[in-house]
Amino acid sequence: MKMPSIKLAIINISIFATLFGIQNQATALNFTIPSTVTVLGNSESGTSFTVSQNYTASDTISIEAIGVVDIFDAVLYNINAAGILTNPSLSIETGGTGTDPQGLNPTSIPGALLIGNSTLGYHSLFAATVQNGLGSSQPPTDLKETVTLESLFGSGFIGLTNGTVLNFIVDDTPGDYGDNSGSFTVKPYQEQVPFNVWGGAPITIFSTLLGISLLRIFRKKE
Repeated sequence: MKMPSIKLAIINISIFATLFGIQNQATALNFTIPSTVTVLGNSESGTSFTVSQNYTASDTISIEAIGVVDIFDAVLYNINAAGILTNPSLSIETGGTGTDPQGLNPTSIPGALLIGNSTLGYHSLFAATVQNGLGSSQPPTDLKETVTLESLFGSGFIGLTNGTVLNFIVDDTPGDYGDNSGSFTVKPYQEQVPFNVWGGAPITIFSTLLGISLLRIFRKKE
């Protein structure tokens, strides 16, 4: 018996949706960082690693930073990776609430975790936001995020080439790292992506299941 045209249409739709979903999922790369690195608060050289392939500005980085550092040699003066005091009861005079004009990144908060090199400059991995503890009585010491490389390195950033050496380092004034303490453990972060934004996957699955169901109905009627 000749296959009805509606069957062929359903099959074609399912195949197209599947290919479309796969293509969408492959449009952006996730920037690969070392599995786990330790960034010491008293290290003026930081911790370096080498980029293993080419990346564009639209590619993403998923990263987690755990721990606190103290760059003012003060008891309980612990700062998370966004540069936020984890003991907000300390006064503003103690430091750490403003910018550091002589630090590696003039716009970041002292103690914040930075990424970069002498060519790209150094950029804060985590912003001082409510999510990262700004204004909280108990700021977190385990920060996670997924962002594009462009949003991390700034407008005008084109991409990273294979072999580029990048550095994780705590923001502080050069020459003033000796009295720092603490560290950040930095590693890739596996984000739990909501199902409805998986690059076309819902359309793919729905159309495929619909096609299979309708084909079974047609077979029963033949």
